Amino acid sequence: MIQSFIITGFLGVGKTTMLTNTVKEHFSDKKVAIVV
Repeated sequence: MIQSFIITGFLGVGKTTMLTNTVKEHFSDKKVAIVV
């Protein structure tokens, strides 16, 4: 099963920053795909 997350929010609240930091910190040893 493929794990997926949906991130929503208003413009300028830091969704991209949060996503970038989370991927670097928690998923650095795994393959990650980001679909926009």
